[in-house]
Amino acid sequence: MTDLAPWLDRADAFVIVTPEYNHTFPASLKNAIDWYVDAWKAKPVAFFSYGGMAGGLRAVADLRGIFPGLHSVTVRDSVCFPNYTGALRRRGPARGPRGLCNGGQDHGRPTRLVGPRSERRPRPAAVSGLGRVRS
Repeated sequence: MTDLAPWLDRADAFVIVTPEYNHTFPASLKNAIDWYVDAWKAKPVAFFSYGGMAGGLRAVADLRGIFPGLHSVTVRDSVCFPNYTGALRRRGPARGPRGLCNGGQDHGRPTRLVGPRSERRPRPAAVSGLGRVRS
């Protein structure tokens, strides 16, 4: 674990890549977070998660509760890769994951994150109050 210290101290921000393991993040990640408490202070933290149907969102939700206590700022939007094992078994070039996991702001409609621009779907319109704002 001591090998992480120089990298964490030099970083200006972090992207945490985590699987979902038993509906949360792995113990090894929690150990790294706890071991280097001072390295996280006053730095932004973003998340990339992967897992089954939830795409690791439960792991990210748990992590969002930890970092404010370390005086870190979490980035609101995150990226998830749901059902990654099925996508990795395909033959040929990967078409890319679907699903922008930004705290429910996509309203259940997947957005293509990877792939040719012609295949990408537009992001849904923003929501304001009780009604949709026209885009």
